[in-house]
Amino acid sequence: MKPDKILQCAKCPFVTEFKHHLEYHIRKHKNQKPFQCDKCSYTCVNKSMLNSHRKSHSSVYQYRCADCDYATKYCHSFKLHLRKYGHKPGMVLDEDGTPNPSLVIDVYGTRRGPKSKSVSGSSSSSGGGSSKRSSSNAAAAVPQQQQQQVAATSQLSAALQGFPLPAAATAAPLPAAAAVPVPAPVPVPVSVPVTVPAASSPVSPAKSVAGAEQTNSLPTA
Repeated sequence: MKPDKILQCAKCPFVTEFKHHLEYHIRKHKNQKPFQCDKCSYTCVNKSMLNSHRKSHSSVYQYRCADCDYATKYCHSFKLHLRKYGHKPGMVLDEDGTPNPSLVIDVYGTRRGPKSKSVSGSSSSSGGGSSKRSSSNAAAAVPQQQQQQVAATSQLSAALQGFPLPAAATAAPLPAAAAVPVPAPVPVPVSVPVTVPAASSPVSPAKSVAGAEQTNSLPTA
């Protein structure tokens, strides 16, 4: 108990750290007991005490041990038994004696009564529903984004149609190809048959000398 959270009664040494506990204690000093049993003359200062008292009029032992024959009407006493011997709790019964599988015992918890399974189940189911809703919303957002992109593209194309494209963007005509001179065909030499004269018979030196003398003796014109 932290010193800064201690609440003390002004009429006795009673101390607590819970404000409602101090209020219940002060009611005892003032003899204020607004909660009364409908089956006897019992009165008390809070509803929790009245609920515990009502169990004394019942013959149903709601809490039973699974490892021994121990049974009790009070959850707090049942937790003390389970902690002391390390036993496991059995099926919890309703006030009318009907087994209730949705109730579990939190052995080391601070809760006064049993804990309901439906709390965790409802939270998990709600979490699953929220995840499903988020996934469906995400799936619905994808087509919407696509539609926005298509609309933006169509608007851009419509805007570009009203403006001429810059000169750099227009396609310039390609220059005509320069005339390349074609070389004249090279004449192919044709082979011509060459007639070789027959070889004359060799002239003797004597005949050649005589012929030369006759040529010299001819009168000149």
